[in-house]
Amino acid sequence: MRRVLRSRVVVLIAALGLVVAASACVRSERSLSLSASKVCPVDALDDVDPDDRVELEVWHAINAEAKTTLEELAESYNESQDRVRVVVRSQGTTYSEVLNAYFQGISSGDLPGLLHADAKDMRVLIDTATLLPGQACFDALGVEPDVIPAVRAGLSVNDTYWPSLATVSSNILYYLRNDFEAAGLDPDAPPGTLDELTETARALKDNGVDRPLALLLADGFMEYWVQGAGYEMVNNRDGRDGLATEANFDNPATHRVLEWIKMMVDEGLAQPFSVGGVDQFLAVLARTSSMVIETSTASTTIATLLAGESVDTGGVDTPGGVDASGLDPAAGPFPGISQPGQAQIGGGSFFIPGTTPPEVQAAAWEFSQYMASAEGQRRWHFQGSYLPIVPGLDDDPEMQAFWQDDLGGQLLHVGVEQLLAIDPDKPGPSVGPKPSYTQAIEAAMGRVAFEGDDVDDVIRDTQRDLNRILQQYVEDNE
Repeated sequence: MRRVLRSRVVVLIAALGLVVAASACVRSERSLSLSASKVCPVDALDDVDPDDRVELEVWHAINAEAKTTLEELAESYNESQDRVRVVVRSQGTTYSEVLNAYFQGISSGDLPGLLHADAKDMRVLIDTATLLPGQACFDALGVEPDVIPAVRAGLSVNDTYWPSLATVSSNILYYLRNDFEAAGLDPDAPPGTLDELTETARALKDNGVDRPLALLLADGFMEYWVQGAGYEMVNNRDGRDGLATEANFDNPATHRVLEWIKMMVDEGLAQPFSVGGVDQFLAVLARTSSMVIETSTASTTIATLLAGESVDTGGVDTPGGVDASGLDPAAGPFPGISQPGQAQIGGGSFFIPGTTPPEVQAAAWEFSQYMASAEGQRRWHFQGSYLPIVPGLDDDPEMQAFWQDDLGGQLLHVGVEQLLAIDPDKPGPSVGPKPSYTQAIEAAMGRVAFEGDDVDDVIRDTQRDLNRILQQYVEDNE
């Protein structure tokens, strides 16, 4: 049994690494060499010869259970009709790779019919002037996007909703129930604030856990904390009413968070990790840590692999030597500065390039709506770990049974409740130079956690760097 569990956790580590690797981004670019349609040809398939099936190429970089879900949805869609044939093509295992492929496609004039990309890359994709807004397709049908208000707000710029379909996730706290019980903590009451996280970590450390919090130094966490405290990261309503030109990194929330990170590391309560690896999961699996904040999309992959089933690791090499026996994971809301669950829209989205033939754009829209159906949403949620975005699905009996009876569902339900609580008036930042912006914020967190630098100095330097990055992007896109 021990050998089987070790084998499972080796694959678990690789699969989780692929799930979270989709947070990376690349250099922003702008190209006006292609002319994108702004009118959605929703009826263009009606003009196609019935004997000529339209091929829809879908580019993505999703992995594990989410990849399997997309492939199975494409297969079932192909079997359900005879006008369109969907071909799913992976462009790698990270969002940066699919974005790079898209930029290369702009240069060559060869773009897919449908693109799945990081929702955080939406601004730079818009600025390439190659996308057909999803809003145009809803407008062509005379309907509004059938999504919950927070999703519409989070994926809109200048009051235009851009995706044809959103695949949404959120960051949540994963923890080991048995470690909580052993430390005399209530396993059904995870910490919900930074102060509670500190006290929980101290109790776990007193009971023998080396560094209780595996702390990923992710820019998205900083955005959660800052927005939850009532501040914006950049100007122009966090970049929603125009390109951001100034940062707001020097605010009370960033001071509070960076001082907290410094204290947690100095006291041995947290082990910091850079974004892009799987060591934060290894720390929990090896029981040197008992808590980690990570994406909700890891939930069904965790459940699938702990049940002894296989997932697609994308051929990535996997580490070994970790025993997963006794692993009893649970989840709680994202711990905020003063209250839990103050989140933003994350995950990915499907976007329609507006430079392809009308019938391909129509096919992309039709397939997107197939995936957005109630059954499609169930499959994305039950298997792919993406959160349901259609109003009323939280009352669906199948959804409720999944959240009650399935480990993956129990973990995911935390993300669902967090999503439904997002304030649509606070959608979070929309930033064009996302790669450089992300690197600057994560570098600031790293300077405090790894180097022990003075917080005031770090914030001053980061504010200056972010302003330079934002202003350069504006100049490049004028």
